[in-house]
Amino acid sequence: MITLRDLSHYFDLEAQAATQRWQTTMALPLAERIRKRKAIGQVYLGPSYQAVSDEGNLLLQLKVAGANLSDFKEGERLVLHQGDPTSGIKCTLWRYQGDDATIIIEVFPRNVPHLDSWCDVPLVLDSDLVDMREYIYRPFVNSLTPTHQAFSWLRCQPKPHFVAVDSLAVEVKRMAQQLALDLLPSQREAIVRALAAQDYYLVQGPPGTGKTLVLALIMLAEMTYWGPLDCEVRRFFCFFTRVEK
Repeated sequence: MITLRDLSHYFDLEAQAATQRWQTTMALPLAERIRKRKAIGQVYLGPSYQAVSDEGNLLLQLKVAGANLSDFKEGERLVLHQGDPTSGIKCTLWRYQGDDATIIIEVFPRNVPHLDSWCDVPLVLDSDLVDMREYIYRPFVNSLTPTHQAFSWLRCQPKPHFVAVDSLAVEVKRMAQQLALDLLPSQREAIVRALAAQDYYLVQGPPGTGKTLVLALIMLAEMTYWGPLDCEVRRFFCFFTRVEK
């Protein structure tokens, strides 16, 4: 049975994993972060542009020099700085303007600096560390009760029923060898169990544990093991957040 404590523990693990990934990225030299599309260098503040968002926050325009792009998406939390992220301007990527060479950022009110010293100098945009427990996880857990419908559903479900686990384990091992993959025991078990389940099976884990790889291998194994003419219909559900869209 999944309890509120289990959910809180899972969210703690997820937040810790996100922090470790951010710290690992920020420990890289700037040139390496840019090469990996985790930062944007040679960013210049547009001195003639200032506006206010609907929330009343300051909007600033940034010009990106050259083909210096990143994987940042609109709404992502960033920090604009002159070399030291700890003393930078916390902001969000409000939108791209015209093309990827012009960016509008929304600045948090408490981080508005004297902008004169930020003009005409190369700046850096890095991803900022966001503790999702404060904004999403804890409010979500606090909104739940032991009688919440999610817990009621989990309590009434029987444990998954598995068949042909041993033979499937052999097939998964052979598939991994053919693809030259060194799977972790937990990843191998998730694939085998998902293939062997006759009703349902849930794969979950903190970021960076290989869930996407596991899902791809499950689908590959489904097509390979049962064949394209198998009449059994299996459905896969995956979400990039914990909130159903």
